[in-house]
Amino acid sequence: MSGAKMIRYKHNDPASLDKILGDYYAEYKDGIIVITDGVFSMDGDVANLPELLKIVKKYNAILLIDEAHATGVVGDKGAGTLAYHNITDRDNIIVTGTLSKAIGAVGGYVSANKKIIDYLRIYARSNLYSTSLPPSVCASAIEVIKYMQETDVVKKLQSNADYLTMKLKEIGCNTLDTVTAIIPIIIGDDYKLTAMSKDLLEKGIFVSSIFPPAVPSKVSRIRVNMSSVLTKEDIDYFVVTLNELFDKYDIKRFV
Repeated sequence: MSGAKMIRYKHNDPASLDKILGDYYAEYKDGIIVITDGVFSMDGDVANLPELLKIVKKYNAILLIDEAHATGVVGDKGAGTLAYHNITDRDNIIVTGTLSKAIGAVGGYVSANKKIIDYLRIYARSNLYSTSLPPSVCASAIEVIKYMQETDVVKKLQSNADYLTMKLKEIGCNTLDTVTAIIPIIIGDDYKLTAMSKDLLEKGIFVSSIFPPAVPSKVSRIRVNMSSVLTKEDIDYFVVTLNELFDKYDIKRFV
C-alpha cells in the first residue's frame, strides 16, 4: 500500500538480510524498514531478533515485528518475542499485532514511539478511514491480558506444546524447528493430508491442513495450534490417533 520497493531476504537469516541491505543501502538509506514475524506462522520458530537488530542498527533502519502469533504465546506472561529474547531497548522498533488470536477478540495494535504513532494516526489510510473498536472489545482484550499476567496460563500452554512436540518426535514426526505453540507435522502428500484431516475430525480432533502455496511444495502439513486447556490425556490421544493414521496411509516418517 505504501508503494515501497519490497525485497525478500531468506527465512530468519541475518546474513541474507545483511547482504541485501549492503547492496541497496546507498539507494534507500533514507527510509529502510525490515519486517519479520516474531513467531513464524507456519513453522512455529522464533525470529532471531538479537542478530536482526544488530543489522538494522548498522544500517540505521527500522525493524517492524509482527507479533500476531507471539502475543500471549512466548515471552514472560506472553509478552511476545522481545520479552522472549530479553530485549528492552525499543529504539528503531515498531511492533504490530492482533487481538484476534491468543487474545480471542478482534482488531489489532501498533506499538512504537510517539512520533511514529502520531504519523500513522494521520497518514495510515487503513486507520484513518476505519472506525474505532467497540469499548466492549477493548475491555475484553484488557481482561484477557490481565488474566495472562496474573495466572500461569502461558506457562501451561508452553508446557503442553513442549509435551506434544516431544511425543511427536518419539513416533518419528518432523516438526521442523518449532519451539512454540504452533507445531507443524510434515506430511508431504496433499491427498493423504486431506484424508488424514477428515479422519482426525471424525475422531474429535480439529487441526489445520496447510497446502501450497501457503507452504512450499512437498511440505504440506498438519498445523497444530496448542491450547492451554488440553490435558496430557488429550495430547496422548491425538498422538496415538495420528500414529495409527501414519500407518493407515503409509506415510513415511521424516525424522
